[in-house]
Amino acid sequence: MFKKAEIILCFSLCFLISNSEIFARGGDAIRSNAPTIALVLDARAGNEGPLLDAYFDDQIDYFLDMEPATNAITRDLYNLRGAGQAIESGDYSTADQRIRSLPRFENEKIYLKGVLDAALGKYEASLENFRQLIDNRKKLSPHLASLAFMGAARIFHEVGDYKQAIYHYNQVGPLDSEIFEAIFEKSWSFYLDGDMNGALGATLAATSPFYDNEFFPEAFVVRAAAFFQTCYFERASLTVEKFKKDYSNLLNQFQELQRRGPASWLFDDRILNSMNPKVRGALIANNAFRSTMRAYLKAKDEATRLRGADAALATQVLNFLKGRLVEQASFVISKAERVLQNQLAEADKIQLEILQAGVNKLMGLPPEQNMKMHTMNLSSVDFDGRVQFYPFKGEFWLDELPSYYYGLKSNCENTEGS
Repeated sequence: MFKKAEIILCFSLCFLISNSEIFARGGDAIRSNAPTIALVLDARAGNEGPLLDAYFDDQIDYFLDMEPATNAITRDLYNLRGAGQAIESGDYSTADQRIRSLPRFENEKIYLKGVLDAALGKYEASLENFRQLIDNRKKLSPHLASLAFMGAARIFHEVGDYKQAIYHYNQVGPLDSEIFEAIFEKSWSFYLDGDMNGALGATLAATSPFYDNEFFPEAFVVRAAAFFQTCYFERASLTVEKFKKDYSNLLNQFQELQRRGPASWLFDDRILNSMNPKVRGALIANNAFRSTMRAYLKAKDEATRLRGADAALATQVLNFLKGRLVEQASFVISKAERVLQNQLAEADKIQLEILQAGVNKLMGLPPEQNMKMHTMNLSSVDFDGRVQFYPFKGEFWLDELPSYYYGLKSNCENTEGS
């Protein structure tokens, strides 16, 4: 017969064991060895803490696609992400429904509503949403605050208030993942505002070492056009020639990679290292690819530390992520190919304008400075961050990149030389 103390001890131990089972939820059992793979188990169990950290801090969301959303947290995150995807695809009704269905994530909902209103042409309402976030930015994550500034800048750009657009682009922090996009878009605002020196200064960043891995072919088109508008025709011509030389080769590489199919090269480090770095830049710039690649690299490392059923789960995760990466890489490469073809065609038009200006000069006629350029789509949605950047590289400080400004005096009244 048990003594009273033994009964109490047994009861206490049983209670502790029972409680440990309650608190050990989702992927807690493997989290120390495999926090990324553990997210699948967290998603099944509705373990909110790790899922929220993964989505907002680590920018990993693959667990939303491996299995159907069966609990509150996975449904909410799925709808949050899906709202942004629906806006990008032009399915505004679905986007609105998903935003309205969310019982949490108030600040993210305000941002998405701002983007949705912008897509629908409701610029005043859109700007009000972004301003609400900007006014409350000290309580937001730095990345969401930067997205709010980007959203407001894009609205001002769209309605033609380019000075306000430039101001808001300048508020994006130098270490934020949106910095390169903000600098590039700002160059368009300078250009359309008639400030060619500002446009040239912004596009100068595209020639810095920090842009070695970035894919912004449009920056060279803006740069050439700005030289043209100030009648520096020789500089415009040299810029176009360099762009066509460098990016024609890059276009050939995009076309070859698409022909071969991403599965044949995406997981081969030897091939990846031999590519033009701007190919990798185009891939990483895509938020869906970036999120999946981040998860894949972490899960690949974690899989080596698991055994048995946990190892089988790791294999399932890796196979899923590899399939998703192949699909997304194909989409990105195809889109980059189309963009590059369009910009190379735009460069051909600029060359014709330069030639015509040269003919005008020889004939004593005034040069033509009203080159028409295609404007860009500034309505993309991106919740994900990129890797952090070192503040210095070569002779460029990262925090100086948004501040470059040319001091060229227009050569249009004296076209004898540049």
